[in-house]
Amino acid sequence: MKLILIMSVSIISTQLTRWIIKEKELSPIRTSTMLTLAFYLMTVPFEFEHKLLLQSAFLGATFVGMSETGKMSEKRLFWASLVYALIFNYVLPFNVGLGGALGFAAFTSCLFVQFMRTHVIKVSTVKRN
Repeated sequence: MKLILIMSVSIISTQLTRWIIKEKELSPIRTSTMLTLAFYLMTVPFEFEHKLLLQSAFLGATFVGMSETGKMSEKRLFWASLVYALIFNYVLPFNVGLGGALGFAAFTSCLFVQFMRTHVIKVSTVKRN
């Protein structure tokens, strides 16, 4: 259940960040800050088990959404947000503190999706022809 929540929050955060940057033409940092603050304020009144975890996941997923619009399509951002959620859920608990870990997880997820796109997918299409 925790992983599904993290994935859902990551997808929403990434796509919202990208949409606001692209459509409303706000700066990526301002967009990330605004969305994270709004999510935090929406979750403050409620008490649930994974609140801090989801708030942290939301913040980190906005970093994925801040990726260059020319390099990452919405489809690739979707996959990057899922990879980010997996890294966040399985790797980050071994890291003490969040300093730099959220950005590293976001960078790694985008790098992984770009690597898959350029190396694995191109190789598979060449072999079919």
